[in-house]
Amino acid sequence: RGANDVLARPHAKALKCAPLVARTLELLGPDHARGCCAQTVTELEALLAGGVRDVLLTNQIVGASKIARFARLVAEHAGADGAELTVGVLVDSAEN
Repeated sequence: RGANDVLARPHAKALKCAPLVARTLELLGPDHARGCCAQTVTELEALLAGGVRDVLLTNQIVGASKIARFARLVAEHAGADGAELTVGVLVDSAEN
Protein backbone atom coordinates (compact mmCIF):
# COMPACT_ATOMS: atom_id res chain seq x y z
CA ARG A 1 0.00 0.00 0.00
CA GLY A 2 1.01 3.53 -0.57
CA ALA A 3 1.28 6.35 1.91
CA ASN A 4 -1.58 6.40 4.41
CA ASP A 5 -2.81 3.01 3.19
CA VAL A 6 -4.41 4.53 0.09
CA LEU A 7 -5.25 2.13 -2.73
CA ALA A 8 -5.48 3.09 -6.39
CA ARG A 9 -8.70 2.66 -8.33
CA PRO A 10 -7.78 2.88 -12.05
CA HIS A 11 -10.36 4.42 -14.36
CA ALA A 12 -11.75 2.05 -16.99
CA LYS A 13 -12.14 4.95 -19.41
CA ALA A 14 -8.36 5.00 -19.89
CA LEU A 15 -8.18 1.26 -20.62
CA LYS A 16 -11.35 0.92 -22.71
CA CYS A 17 -12.05 -2.80 -22.11
CA ALA A 18 -12.70 -5.21 -19.27
CA PRO A 19 -9.78 -7.57 -20.00
CA LEU A 20 -7.28 -4.69 -19.74
CA VAL A 21 -8.92 -3.48 -16.53
CA ALA A 22 -8.79 -7.00 -15.06
CA ARG A 23 -5.14 -7.41 -16.07
CA THR A 24 -4.22 -4.01 -14.62
CA LEU A 25 -5.85 -4.92 -11.32
CA GLU A 26 -4.07 -8.28 -11.35
CA LEU A 27 -0.68 -6.65 -11.95
CA LEU A 28 -1.23 -4.00 -9.29
CA GLY A 29 -2.49 -6.59 -6.82
CA PRO A 30 -4.61 -6.08 -3.71
CA ASP A 31 -1.81 -4.21 -1.93
CA HIS A 32 -1.91 -1.40 -4.50
CA ALA A 33 -5.39 -1.30 -6.07
CA ARG A 34 -8.98 -1.88 -5.21
CA GLY A 35 -11.30 -2.26 -8.16
CA CYS A 36 -11.73 0.34 -10.86
CA CYS A 37 -13.79 3.39 -11.72
CA ALA A 38 -16.29 3.79 -14.53
CA GLN A 39 -18.19 6.86 -15.61
CA THR A 40 -21.38 5.51 -17.16
CA VAL A 41 -23.84 2.67 -16.74
CA THR A 42 -22.73 1.43 -20.18
CA GLU A 43 -19.12 1.21 -18.98
CA LEU A 44 -20.33 -0.57 -15.83
CA GLU A 45 -22.25 -3.07 -17.96
CA ALA A 46 -19.16 -3.87 -20.06
CA LEU A 47 -16.96 -4.27 -16.98
CA LEU A 48 -19.42 -6.57 -15.19
CA ALA A 49 -19.86 -8.64 -18.36
CA GLY A 50 -16.07 -8.89 -18.55
CA GLY A 51 -15.80 -10.22 -15.01
CA VAL A 52 -14.64 -7.13 -13.13
CA ARG A 53 -16.15 -7.46 -9.63
CA ASP A 54 -15.39 -4.10 -7.96
CA VAL A 55 -16.50 -0.93 -9.73
CA LEU A 56 -17.19 2.62 -8.54
CA LEU A 57 -19.34 4.79 -10.82
CA THR A 58 -17.80 8.23 -10.59
CA ASN A 59 -20.70 10.06 -12.21
CA GLN A 60 -24.25 10.28 -10.93
CA ILE A 61 -26.98 8.24 -12.63
CA VAL A 62 -29.71 10.57 -13.85
CA GLY A 63 -33.21 9.42 -14.74
CA ALA A 64 -35.48 6.61 -13.67
CA SER A 65 -34.66 4.36 -16.63
CA LYS A 66 -30.91 4.55 -16.03
CA ILE A 67 -31.35 3.99 -12.30
CA ALA A 68 -33.51 0.93 -13.04
CA ARG A 69 -30.91 -0.34 -15.53
CA PHE A 70 -28.18 0.11 -12.92
CA ALA A 71 -30.19 -1.81 -10.31
CA ARG A 72 -30.96 -4.60 -12.80
CA LEU A 73 -27.29 -4.95 -13.78
CA VAL A 74 -26.14 -5.18 -10.18
CA ALA A 75 -28.86 -7.71 -9.34
CA GLU A 76 -28.01 -9.82 -12.40
CA HIS A 77 -24.29 -9.92 -11.59
CA ALA A 78 -24.51 -10.27 -7.81
CA GLY A 79 -23.51 -13.84 -7.05
CA ALA A 80 -23.44 -14.72 -10.76
CA ASP A 81 -20.12 -16.54 -10.50
CA GLY A 82 -19.91 -16.92 -6.74
CA ALA A 83 -17.43 -14.04 -6.41
CA GLU A 84 -18.17 -11.02 -4.26
CA LEU A 85 -19.55 -8.04 -6.15
CA THR A 86 -18.90 -4.46 -5.00
CA VAL A 87 -20.52 -1.63 -6.96
CA GLY A 88 -20.63 1.95 -5.71
CA VAL A 89 -22.13 5.06 -7.20
CA LEU A 90 -21.65 8.74 -6.41
CA VAL A 91 -24.69 10.97 -6.06
CA ASP A 92 -25.15 14.68 -5.57
CA SER A 93 -28.93 14.93 -5.61
CA ALA A 94 -31.66 13.26 -3.55
CA GLU A 95 -33.79 12.96 -6.70
CA ASN A 96 -31.26 10.57 -8.18
